[in-house]
Amino acid sequence: METKRPQHNVVLYGTDFAAKLTGVIGGFYTYGDTAWSSMYSWLIPLLVPVPPSTSADLRFFEYDPDKNVVGPMLADGATSVQRGAYIMRDVSGGEVLLGTSFWRGRAPVSTPRHLARETKRLRAMALARDDETCMVAHDRISTTRLMATRIFTPSFDGEWTAKNFPAQETINPVQTVLTLRSDLHCAWNMYDFGVDIHDNYKIIYFSGGCEDVQGHHLKLDHIVGPAHRPLDVLLEDHFKQCVHTCMSASEVPYYDAEDFKFLG
Repeated sequence: METKRPQHNVVLYGTDFAAKLTGVIGGFYTYGDTAWSSMYSWLIPLLVPVPPSTSADLRFFEYDPDKNVVGPMLADGATSVQRGAYIMRDVSGGEVLLGTSFWRGRAPVSTPRHLARETKRLRAMALARDDETCMVAHDRISTTRLMATRIFTPSFDGEWTAKNFPAQETINPVQTVLTLRSDLHCAWNMYDFGVDIHDNYKIIYFSGGCEDVQGHHLKLDHIVGPAHRPLDVLLEDHFKQCVHTCMSASEVPYYDAEDFKFLG
């Protein structure tokens, strides 16, 4: 299997607790429409500062890695994240040691083949609910290019129970899927993009070259009643996996289309 490094034009630095060295801890691709407040909301709850520091103390500062010079602090206000390098420090500018458990995402896994019949049924339900329209790109296209994308892969059903998601027998199956274009279907399953439910269901793409959908909002206005609406808990879980997978400094698995031939 090939590997590739995520396309980052924002590079995040920090001090690793184990190595006691400052280095790249992550990054992502900004299209210029991501607010620092969003960045903090994604990262701060997931970072692992070593005591006596706490997550509440963490802030990003401008940073010149070549000269090892720390610049001014970036407030967690509405200012957009620009291309560049930044470093994680405490509110006073002091060094913070960070654990590394944050940088472990859930690997993409295809839907088991024995669920192919259920996937076909879900696709019919999703196409009917969404009027044969991609919920991300908002375009109504040939149904041959549309797929019912599971928000949460059945391969991780054990996690479903552990995370106290609603009992599957109590929800409408269509609440677990999105109607997406085939290319976006693959990208969703690879955690290339997700939905930030706390920013009006904004589409966040973590790599470059996706200007046609970045900044869109998940199309939900056509859905009547909560019994057919995609579950927020599943969308939020998927988004956290995107942060884990795409913002890591390490190389992440790259999966081609063939790997996702049987994804539901």
